[in-house]
Amino acid sequence: MDKYRTYLNNQNLNERTILNHLSNISGYLEKFELERPYSDVEDNIEKTYETLSRRKNVCQSVSKYVGFLEHDKGMSYKAYKELMKPLHDYMRNANNAWQKYAEEKNRSIGEDPNLVQPKEIKKYLKDLDKNERHLDYVLLHLMWHYQCRNMDMIGAVVDNESFIDNEKNWFVIHNHGVRWIRNSYKTSKTYKQKLINITSKVFKRNISKLKHVLKPNDNLHRVITNATSGIGGITESKIAKIHMLYNSSPDDLKKMRENRGTSVDTLVDNYDIKTNNI
Repeated sequence: MDKYRTYLNNQNLNERTILNHLSNISGYLEKFELERPYSDVEDNIEKTYETLSRRKNVCQSVSKYVGFLEHDKGMSYKAYKELMKPLHDYMRNANNAWQKYAEEKNRSIGEDPNLVQPKEIKKYLKDLDKNERHLDYVLLHLMWHYQCRNMDMIGAVVDNESFIDNEKNWFVIHNHGVRWIRNSYKTSKTYKQKLINITSKVFKRNISKLKHVLKPNDNLHRVITNATSGIGGITESKIAKIHMLYNSSPDDLKKMRENRGTSVDTLVDNYDIKTNNI
């Protein structure tokens, strides 16, 4: 696989994409052989991978690997295109099926009559600030603007980075805002340390009243639903769904992916959003 990794590197793919391609093709090759004319790929994927997103991703990785295998064989573009037609046809069909699935999920959540609207969340944030509910404001601000999970908000509030380590989460107050440092969160092994500079003056004013946001021994679900009691006691996952329903452009999804530390496929499978042109 060393030559294949070099091939992927030369295509200027980011490291996470490269690792995904390597993992997908390694898993496929453990079960099946890849031989011309590659006409069995569709059946192999259909009978092995259950979800539409996995089929789409594995098909993309197989197609990429076949391109690598055929790269140095000197065939004409016309011959190469003809050879790859069955695989490319299936990849297009897999993408279309995944797109339809995502749109249906998006419609299902959009039809929920009890869904809190973004304007209600924004108004509630203002009410929390006005009523000096500092912790509740901070929690809802983080969940709404950064689509984070509960455990992401477990962390101490400090005003000096010399106190911090690379294992816990920290909220560091400085002159221009708050530096949110996340080391401990669900997907940290994949996405590593995450840094967000929060420049909101209202957020800084509220968090400055706290010594911690959430603490490890807190009943996280209870604290979160208490914070959102004025908008139905909704959880962080419902807040993420609402935000994504109304902010689902390709750029929005890429930003959410970075904020939450997850893949776009996971967002679609679990958070009911549209995925046009990702």
